[in-house]
Amino acid sequence: MPRHFPALLNMTINALQCTERPHRVEVEAHRLNTPFDVAAIRDSTQERLINGDAFANRPPLLVISVKDNGPGIAPDVMEKLFEQPFTTKSAERGTGLGLSIVKRLIREANGAVHLKTELGAGSEFTLLLQARE
Repeated sequence: MPRHFPALLNMTINALQCTERPHRVEVEAHRLNTPFDVAAIRDSTQERLINGDAFANRPPLLVISVKDNGPGIAPDVMEKLFEQPFTTKSAERGTGLGLSIVKRLIREANGAVHLKTELGAGSEFTLLLQARE
């Protein structure tokens, strides 16, 4: 099984569980034939690039995004999100390992995760991986 499948599943489940209220979750994928514009990303309370130092930004790239219109991610949570063990869920719903595993799997694949969020508007997690020719 390709490494991005468990990562994609984890991010999709997280998006579905981000709120108890009805909300939308979208998964989108496309091929990028130019390098991803890493220079445009500024780590902040609303945006992060995970594994940017190990990212093999050579096209073609597979870009897979999971986007929701949930509550967004609070700034204090953003800085801990990919650490182990960290969770905002109850013990019945989360172990705090999911996103740290995503980080490890994507690093092993020389990929990156681009995260954008806005409080009250939702979040978007984008996997950036080398595509097969």
